Amino acid sequence: MKLRVLVGGTDRERARSCYQEIISALDGASRQPLYLITASHLVGRAEREILAQCAGFDRLRIVTLPQLALEILRQQGHCVQVASGLESRLLLRAAIDDVADQLFYLKEAAHRQGFANAVGETLAEIRSLGISLEEFIELVGTEGFTSGLHRDLALVAQSYQQRMQEKDDSLSLLARARLVLNRLERDNQSEISPSWESSWRQARVWILGLSLPTPLELALLEEVALTCFETTIVLSDGETSQDPPTALKQWMGRLQEKGCSVCKVPSVKASLEPALLPAVKIRVYEGEREEIAHTAALITTLVRDQKVRWKDISVVVGDEATYSREIAETFASYGIPHSLLTYRRGGFHPLIQGALLLLEAVDSRLGQGPVLDLIKSPLWPGTFDNKSLLELYARANGISGELWISPEPWPYRQTLELEEEPWQAKNEAQLQAQVEKAREILTPLEGLYRRLAPIFTGDSSVQGLAREEILGALWAVLEELDYSQCLLADQETGDGIDRGAINHLLSESVFTALWTQLVEAFDLVRQLLPETVKDWRQVSTLLRGAIDEIQIPTPQAMVDEVQILSPAQTLEVSHPFSFVLGCIEGGIDPLPEARGLLPGSDLIRLRQRAGVSYPARIEQWRQTRDLYRHHVITSATEKLWISYPKQRGDTDCYPHALVTMVDQSCFDCQWEFVQGPIPVEQLTNFEAAAHSIEVALEASDPETLAPRLDLYRWMLEDERGRRALTRQIIPLADPGKYRFDATLARQLYRYPLVTSISQLEQHSRCPLAHWLRYGLRVQKPTQYQLEMMDFGTIIHHGLKEVLLEIEQRGDSVGGEEVRQIVDRVLERILTNIKGGILHSDGRHRQLQSRLRTRLIDAVDILLTEMRRSQFKPLALELEFGFHRSIPALQLDLGAGECAYLRGKIDRVDVAEIPGIDAKVVRVWDYKLGSRRLDLMDIADGLALQLLGYLLLLVEHGLDGKPLLPGAVQYFRVADGFLPSDSGPVSEDKRAKEWEKQYQLSGLFAADTRVLMALDSQLTEGGLYPLRLKKDGQVYSQDETKVVDLSQWPLLLGQIRGHMVNLVRDILAGNACPQPYRRGSHTACDWCDYRWVCPFDPNIIGYEYREGRVLTGRAAKEYLFMEANHRGGESHGRP
Repeated sequence: MKLRVLVGGTDRERARSCYQEIISALDGASRQPLYLITASHLVGRAEREILAQCAGFDRLRIVTLPQLALEILRQQGHCVQVASGLESRLLLRAAIDDVADQLFYLKEAAHRQGFANAVGETLAEIRSLGISLEEFIELVGTEGFTSGLHRDLALVAQSYQQRMQEKDDSLSLLARARLVLNRLERDNQSEISPSWESSWRQARVWILGLSLPTPLELALLEEVALTCFETTIVLSDGETSQDPPTALKQWMGRLQEKGCSVCKVPSVKASLEPALLPAVKIRVYEGEREEIAHTAALITTLVRDQKVRWKDISVVVGDEATYSREIAETFASYGIPHSLLTYRRGGFHPLIQGALLLLEAVDSRLGQGPVLDLIKSPLWPGTFDNKSLLELYARANGISGELWISPEPWPYRQTLELEEEPWQAKNEAQLQAQVEKAREILTPLEGLYRRLAPIFTGDSSVQGLAREEILGALWAVLEELDYSQCLLADQETGDGIDRGAINHLLSESVFTALWTQLVEAFDLVRQLLPETVKDWRQVSTLLRGAIDEIQIPTPQAMVDEVQILSPAQTLEVSHPFSFVLGCIEGGIDPLPEARGLLPGSDLIRLRQRAGVSYPARIEQWRQTRDLYRHHVITSATEKLWISYPKQRGDTDCYPHALVTMVDQSCFDCQWEFVQGPIPVEQLTNFEAAAHSIEVALEASDPETLAPRLDLYRWMLEDERGRRALTRQIIPLADPGKYRFDATLARQLYRYPLVTSISQLEQHSRCPLAHWLRYGLRVQKPTQYQLEMMDFGTIIHHGLKEVLLEIEQRGDSVGGEEVRQIVDRVLERILTNIKGGILHSDGRHRQLQSRLRTRLIDAVDILLTEMRRSQFKPLALELEFGFHRSIPALQLDLGAGECAYLRGKIDRVDVAEIPGIDAKVVRVWDYKLGSRRLDLMDIADGLALQLLGYLLLLVEHGLDGKPLLPGAVQYFRVADGFLPSDSGPVSEDKRAKEWEKQYQLSGLFAADTRVLMALDSQLTEGGLYPLRLKKDGQVYSQDETKVVDLSQWPLLLGQIRGHMVNLVRDILAGNACPQPYRRGSHTACDWCDYRWVCPFDPNIIGYEYREGRVLTGRAAKEYLFMEANHRGGESHGRP
């Protein structure tokens, strides 16, 4: 037995010395047990730092003084086998029992300590509340009272101890605990021998927080010092303490008299630094929603940037009723996996709930209401319909006689007004069936009634019931309950509760653990009850107290999810927490003033004990206060965020009183008043980011929107992000809302605008679809299936690679050699399409075969066209733009502003035609569908691609020489099927029909030399949609497909004008859902954004942009009339 006292130096130096000793002991070869004992609440920062640092060592066991007292008491003969609030009450009562029994000495001791008036007021308050002195002493031991009350009473007890010592009466804590336990023992003659010392005899112990020890604490530490191998006390009273306090000196003297070696050890400057306390941030928000949203954003930021695991974060919610649902919704929208541990207390479990309902039924002498509540619980045998039928029948008619267990029927009470009364039998047989079913449901209660009849009937001649008879009757009912059905029913009714929490709650392991605790609760009550019980209330009170202590065990292997805890749950779980929300006192009644020894909060507890009701918020306030006092510092993670809203609805809220306490205790505490939207770096969830962007768009605030635009790329990588953007920013509202400020549009599209002609066509068809795709960059949800875009990719790449290889080999390639080239090219391309989906099954292999056939047929047609044409390929998939061989097409927007067009042309051909000074250019575009170049589409700005490419080539020229427009044409890659015929056809006719399938569509120069250069067989028809007469003139029905050389500049100028106007409209912020429609065809037919688009022509405000339906010469006249009307904007370089 050796007692060491660390003295000298500052608090921090002594704490560092203690920490260094602990580290040395952990690193040493000896495997002796190591313990760190602390007070319930550490005040000094250095002590809290040591506790935080040592919490991670497995070999070092950390216990508080109350925990130590419970352990000593629990191991004295194993009389009390379940740790509960009962032991702490017994423990404190044993220490001051004589003070309560001899009021004279209490008052005399109080007078010596200057507490005479306070004691008098306290006793007067106790009497006014109708609480006996014995109940008050028992109540002192509960957790609800402050340490200040304990300290005051301890001073009184200390003075009384001096008086009692004059009579040689010892107040040893352990001795008094043994006396109490001896009273509980059935055999009062048995001697209790200490057993807890065996685990401590070789231990080294360090004691922190012993600043003002009470007799209760000194009695505990005396047992430790006389038992353990070495005990070290770290003084914390004063900055440079050289000597222990007087009370501690006297205590050390008594230890020396009992054979304990006592010495003082000077502290040294330790090289090891204890861990820092958690950095606390107190954040104030405008409202609860802002508080939760900012917290969720901060949590996702921690996980994303600091690689924190979800399960390393927990959130304490001060107001579960207000916060739980909003947390569930907000965290779900942020994609935060979380668990609402709402069912941590055992009373929420069906098993424990059934036991409590049974007690309520017995308390009411098996009254109607409590019994109905009991039989309607999922535990009770029987179907839900039969239970409902019994309830209706009983409420309407009452039940008596042999059917019911009470000699008196339930009183008749008509509670339901229904046209039909299903509980009234229509005949004798139906009545008998109902009676039998009711008898079956009520059978478990019948045995209970028979055994507890004296309690229910109030027979005064009965002196009491045997303890075993009462507990046995209750236990027999519990054993008859149907627990498997209960679990299934409870799981079905768990709407709105986190599924992970329910699965754990209803698991077999939890049920087994709760059943074991229920058995132990009954055993504990069996030990506390006398052999004969005269008052049922004694049984009910003890059983309720024991059952209330039952807790649901925490899962040993916690999944990776954020834990949402209530303040009470933080006392039950060891999981450290990072956030505390809802620390407000808005609307709480003021606390009563202190009276006597009792602070206001303790007076509330006494008044509640006396039956004086207070709002439930008072109890919540007390729990939250205790949470801060005992757990904020010791249980928090390295960083702790505490927050509260300034307003709840229209009511102003004020910070919880304990926020100030934390602010005073933590030296690194920082206050932050959060206003406005969530910071950009924390907008890591889709819903919040989309909402923030929507607010910025509505406010037309470039400074708010600008930093948020970079979030689009991150959000749009996930399907949920795309959906969130479109849901939030495209609400069902007036179409006029979808036009935002030009400054915002320039930031959104990143001015100067660099776009493509196909994007401008998209804006012309529907501004909203363009905004979604190219402004917000929303993509259609990716699916593992082939789409039209995939087929287009295959055809474009296939034609390019096949034609390049054929060009390298020469024009003589054909037949089987073409097929071999196509096979090799397809094999390379298909492997990279959707993970090789075309090789996955028979259906896709059939599609692969059809694609092969289509590609071979297209190559044959192109080779035929090349043999008959003077135009030769200049480039395949010719790219233009920045850092390309052809620069981007520049559009002058006026006022010194411009935009740039980039893109890729499928194929460009040129020809040198005799009689024409410059080379003539032809532009190709491959299409899978049946699209043809419509003159009205050109006039309305829907078909800009081919003519825009031609504009680019004419402006740029070739090798510094001009190019003349020759043709723009679509090449349709047909499906390879010919229409059926009634009979056999010749090969020539079949060849002509085949060419019609691949007939080109476009505009061509109205010059015979150019037309004959396109196809030497143009007089016979075929690939081109026009024919020449023998005199070289175009047939009248084909005149709409040719353009005079003098009209090309006007047409190309119109195309440039369309593109300039579209760019201006984009940068002006137009995102209106106004799709184009001509006839029965609309821009919505093949739109990829119908799944999120709000457009509905049946809603007022939503309308199509109607286009004229013209064909033939009327369409051509309208086209050039529009070109002249626009002024024939120059197509030359700006």
